[in-house]
Amino acid sequence: MKDLVKGQLVCSKAGRDKTQYFAVVDFAPGRVLVADGQRYTLDDPKPKNPAHLAPARTVLPAAALSNDQQLAAAVEAFRQTAGAGTEEDRKLV
Repeated sequence: MKDLVKGQLVCSKAGRDKTQYFAVVDFAPGRVLVADGQRYTLDDPKPKNPAHLAPARTVLPAAALSNDQQLAAAVEAFRQTAGAGTEEDRKLV
């Protein structure tokens, strides 16, 4: 599945959540389960087609996946810096 790993940040390329950032939290047959700690929690992740995800180079540490508050903070911090990133980073969106 695109060589995604647990904890990796991804950007949605399709669907209602287009341009939103998530962290990969698990895998299901043909799907990647993603969460952002707010709308999609660790207990209720969103299943996404891997073709609809643009992987970022950032992989969150295990501590960031320990609860929804830390996950939400990590995703938000990345989102804020992604807008100020390099042109290559902005192409992910």
